[in-house]
Amino acid sequence: MTDTRERRGMSRAVAVILAALGLVLAAGAVTAPARADTTICEKYGSTTIQNGRYIVQNNNWGDDTTQCVNVTGTGFTVTQASHNKPTNGAPGSYPSIYAGCHYANCTSGSGLPMRASDSRFNGVQTSVSMTYPGSGVYDAAYDIWFDPTPRTDGQNTGAEIMVWLNRVGPIQPVGSRVGTVSLAGATWEVWYGNIQVPSGYTCAAS
Repeated sequence: MTDTRERRGMSRAVAVILAALGLVLAAGAVTAPARADTTICEKYGSTTIQNGRYIVQNNNWGDDTTQCVNVTGTGFTVTQASHNKPTNGAPGSYPSIYAGCHYANCTSGSGLPMRASDSRFNGVQTSVSMTYPGSGVYDAAYDIWFDPTPRTDGQNTGAEIMVWLNRVGPIQPVGSRVGTVSLAGATWEVWYGNIQVPSGYTCAAS
């Protein structure tokens, strides 16, 4: 679901994001040769995989409690997350794997930022595989950021589209529910809200 602001903007980054309040889960990109695992416990620590094609970041921005991710050649697993955040506010963290740029930390060869009017835009294809824990409070999402300029650093000033692939616990997207849509064999709740500068749409599986 898009509006005219997004069509004029630049796609800055795409990411698989795990909003954590206390969980252990895993996300992966694509198959790649084996490599030694890396553990990241630094609050904003990150590392590249697949020769820089993707970046995995711990991104423990919403809490000062410990969080660690184990990074492999194909993705990551949250191995420790001791958050205890209210379920009606911001999440404890957003550990993620992404292609593109996040505050000037950019992957290699992604072609991002890309104009939404670029002929290649409609042909972009991605895939992800996730394993979810049965308990905890979290959402697992696919995220796309748009910006009116081809920026690679700082806060984006355009729109954000977030697709919640799974959610566990008493949580909901920011803003309010504005409708439903049927896509890819599933029915999705559509939410709209504002977080600081960018506006955002969230599609959550119902």
